[in-house]
Amino acid sequence: MSEQLSGPNVGSGRVNITHENVNVGNKSEKPTDEPEDPMVIFRLRSGKDDKMIPLKDVLTSLREHVFNRLPIRLLRFRKSDLDNSKLEISLLERGEVYAHLERNFCKHLVTCHEQIPAAYVVPYEYHPISASKYAILSHTWLQSSSEVTYNNWKNGDDLDLSHEGYRKLVNFCRIAEAEYNVTFGWMDTVCINKSSSSELDESIRSMYKWYEDATICITYLADSSSIDDMANDRWFTRGWTLQELFAPKYLNFYSCDWQRVETDTTWNDKECYDIQQVITSATGITRNHMDYPKLASISTKMRWAAKRQVTRAEDASYSLMGLFGVSMSIAYGEGPERAFARLVNEIINTMPGEDILDIFNFGGGPGTFDSTLHGFLPLNPKVYLDSSKFNFSKGRLTKPLIMTHLGLRIPVLLLQAAPGSSNSEKYTSIGDYFANISYITVGQNFTAWSSHTSHLNILDIFSQKVSLDPMSRYFQVAVLNCAAAPDIADIRIPENCLAVIYLIYSSGKKPPQIGPTTKLYKIATKAPVSFDLQNHKGRPVDRDGFYTIPRSKLARHGMQFLTMYL
Repeated sequence: MSEQLSGPNVGSGRVNITHENVNVGNKSEKPTDEPEDPMVIFRLRSGKDDKMIPLKDVLTSLREHVFNRLPIRLLRFRKSDLDNSKLEISLLERGEVYAHLERNFCKHLVTCHEQIPAAYVVPYEYHPISASKYAILSHTWLQSSSEVTYNNWKNGDDLDLSHEGYRKLVNFCRIAEAEYNVTFGWMDTVCINKSSSSELDESIRSMYKWYEDATICITYLADSSSIDDMANDRWFTRGWTLQELFAPKYLNFYSCDWQRVETDTTWNDKECYDIQQVITSATGITRNHMDYPKLASISTKMRWAAKRQVTRAEDASYSLMGLFGVSMSIAYGEGPERAFARLVNEIINTMPGEDILDIFNFGGGPGTFDSTLHGFLPLNPKVYLDSSKFNFSKGRLTKPLIMTHLGLRIPVLLLQAAPGSSNSEKYTSIGDYFANISYITVGQNFTAWSSHTSHLNILDIFSQKVSLDPMSRYFQVAVLNCAAAPDIADIRIPENCLAVIYLIYSSGKKPPQIGPTTKLYKIATKAPVSFDLQNHKGRPVDRDGFYTIPRSKLARHGMQFLTMYL
């Protein structure tokens, strides 16, 4: 085995599997060689420098690591003492993993002490946390339902290499041991007890971190024989594999016959140009985003997820928790819309203010609806497929977004508007500002987009016309990326506006006064609504791209700034 400083430990040996001895450990291994004095001080040898560490501190840090950083259970595998061509595999709980690591560490400690009686000197690679390295498998479940589950393993079901799921498990362990010099592995099929709701909840919440902490992610492409057909593999279409692409530091792809897809790269397919080209072709994810996923916007991540498929509808949301750095309880049966609403709420609560506006960068949805579960929030990742490349750096919220029983509390700038036409660039505005909007709305059946393009004149003087109809409708455009604070007399209005179009119905002859809880009806548009606000008098924006208007003069321009519940 050879040590590579730039990547995980990689060995060149291979083992031919004939049959595996499956050992399911039910009893914790107890250390037998621990020194009698737990206060012993030993030197941890790491290169030129030695660190003096009390034994009890090492064991304490090991326990914390095992019970807080490692998966709930791990596969342990090693070559048989009797036959090197055989691999012994067992499934260990956390307590058993800790006992095994503690026992082995104390063995090395005693051995080193016998060799150097003056002090306990232990090479760094024998540090028990270093010995807990594990490989992790990313794959798609067999469609034949023949995966080896936790219950299969614990019940001692008769498993051999004729069983397709067992072959996958064995090959994963073989690759991990022979090529990456690790003795532990994790795969979701056998390492999660899905009959335990608490364990399933912890596993789903922790999964991104488990993939991130793995020494190597072995990615099995069951439909691919080489890099040439890799882009069409089902692995690129599944919901859970999106986070499994981003989370691991080191990831290598394997074909259907368990051979490396790309042999030119030595230790990490994430750094391979040819592999990255395939990933971009299959998913649209660029190399820049692969290298720096945290720089991807909310709408960009949602687009990545929009075309992926899941077996349980709620997984479309649960599988995105790690990618957005949020955590929420797992509640299968709540339905996909409620699960996504909770995901969006968690994103709103944790995302920085300058980034959160991008969560409104979506189109689609029902034609008009009251504020209910979602209000004007997105319904699912698919509504982001038509998101725009809007520059959200020019505009940040000065009040926190808060989800309440009345809807989402958000400050907006309301602009009156009137229906226009494609050639209505010149019209009489209420004040000094004007803009035009073109948008496509949902058809009457609410399932297909209308081919008709509608137009609005922003701040058109006709938006204030007196109506003779007993029930009139008025358009309001809510700008989301304005900037203001309660103690500041001026409102900063961006030249590039991101907005939502609303209808208000009134029995009066003039547009109604709008308050925080006024019932508004959102017009669903195919793409996000954005427009450039212009000034009749040629007044320029400041260097940040904003107009500044005193609050006292907003009404003169047909504008209203308030905090609403949408």
